[in-house]
Amino acid sequence: MTSDTPLVTIVTPTFNSAAYISETYNSIFSQTAARWEWRVVDDASQDETVKILTGIAAKDGRVFVEVQPKNMGAGEARNRAIRAAQGRFIAFLDADDLWEPEKLATQTATMMETGVGLTYAAYNIVDDRGAYLGHVNVPGCITYKTLLKRNVIGCLTAMYDTQVFGKVEMSTARRRQDYGLWLKLLRAGDKAQAVPGTLATYRRRSTSLSANKLQAAVGTWRVYRQMEELDLIKSSYYFMYYLVGTAWRRLEQRTARKNHHQS
Repeated sequence: MTSDTPLVTIVTPTFNSAAYISETYNSIFSQTAARWEWRVVDDASQDETVKILTGIAAKDGRVFVEVQPKNMGAGEARNRAIRAAQGRFIAFLDADDLWEPEKLATQTATMMETGVGLTYAAYNIVDDRGAYLGHVNVPGCITYKTLLKRNVIGCLTAMYDTQVFGKVEMSTARRRQDYGLWLKLLRAGDKAQAVPGTLATYRRRSTSLSANKLQAAVGTWRVYRQMEELDLIKSSYYFMYYLVGTAWRRLEQRTARKNHHQS
């Protein structure tokens, strides 16, 4: 990895993440791409998260920790990190998720070679204890209109190029702020592209915001109506695709889990 390799800023919001944050850092530390900075914004945790992060930052100068005095949500925490970012590329990793060692190297190489401004990848799903739950496949490329039908971009795999889009922040809505960002980036007609391989592991926690399917559906509806300002007919049209896609994704994950246990 040469000094000409662009810097990647990794954006992570934390809230009561003491149980997992060290493992998440280890997956960053193990990256084969060495030019990164980790911008962590703690959202008023009440456990040992900040203490753990402070210890990590004291040993690794690439780690920067900020603490919000009150809980303002993951969107605002991520935006604070984006504003402070020094990297050309901005990647996202939540405090309980993990990357494969080649994740950043694969993604930056693809973006440098193709000039595409937004990329994503397939990922695995595990539960709180790390037990395998399923696998999420992704299409080779997507546009704004296809993304409206279904959010196929896992936040833990997404990376965008500030030389293409500039620094673009998320909505501060409590849910689906990442989905809103991908739509914002692609609204002008750009395409997003998948990079090869399964590059990350998403931890599906029973206490996470995304675990509540009804609230997730409500959040998606608000993306259509409030963030994208679609009319009722278009919102209903794309929401239908969302519901069908969600059901299909659950079936895929159930099949993947069954095949995994049988292998």
